[in-house]
Amino acid sequence: MQSPAALVIVLVLVLAVAAGVGSVFYYKSAAMPEPMQVGSPELEQRLSSLEDTLQAIRGDLAARNAAPQRQALEPVSDAQISAAVARWMEANMGGEEAAETTGGADLQQTFLHLTSGLTDDEYLAVWEDLRKKGQMDAMIEVIEGHAASNASDPDAQVMLGVALLQKLQGMAPGMESGDLAMKVDATFDKALELDSQHWDARFVKATALSFWPPMFGKQAEAIEHLETLRGQQESRTTQDAKYAQTYLTLGNLYSQQGQMEKAKSAWQSGATLFPLNAELAQKIKR
Repeated sequence: MQSPAALVIVLVLVLAVAAGVGSVFYYKSAAMPEPMQVGSPELEQRLSSLEDTLQAIRGDLAARNAAPQRQALEPVSDAQISAAVARWMEANMGGEEAAETTGGADLQQTFLHLTSGLTDDEYLAVWEDLRKKGQMDAMIEVIEGHAASNASDPDAQVMLGVALLQKLQGMAPGMESGDLAMKVDATFDKALELDSQHWDARFVKATALSFWPPMFGKQAEAIEHLETLRGQQESRTTQDAKYAQTYLTLGNLYSQQGQMEKAKSAWQSGATLFPLNAELAQKIKR
């Protein structure tokens, strides 16, 4: 499943906030930095970095209509879907009586709908409807069953990761959301173990790491993933429009680290490959 960059950005922000807050609860005994003074160079640099990030997100969302449409997963058999639904029904409702309800059929149809090549808005609308009906956990368990039954399929793992992100969106910051964020991260790790070239899995993981509190040092790991992604992209004969996000995010991270030459190099490389990307064009004019 290859999501458009705009949707990936939105979901990454949800994951990043939850993971960062959850990690603070885990390591609350760690020394906290002194408050920054108004007008201090450190504060000015932080504000500049935040501005870069916000501008990148605005650019990503503005380019949404130009992004490729969500691609459907590999065909899923009726037997696989039925088995996943049956596992959930057995665990949560029990026995043959549950199988006779309409809930299983509804979940099966929704699962098929989610894998049918929806646009961003359509995809998010399905999850919002599940949230309103109180069926989000049930749908996630179906997708977990699908991922377990297709343990060698990276797309199935990414689908699960994105589904868990939807659940994170409605959770309050705390230990529970932190645990779930860790699970999401591990799910994308599994996808990368299966396919180290999987763009969505690596990009979501890298961008989420970039939003962790600085005291955990995750930004360096994020840069490593983005540099890996950059190398993979540049070795390909065709360049997908969403690949521009790698250069934007990488440049922003280098900028936040005070490595302006590397930041400019990343933005310039991106602008050369994607001359129509307005955000990259703006970056190199600075």
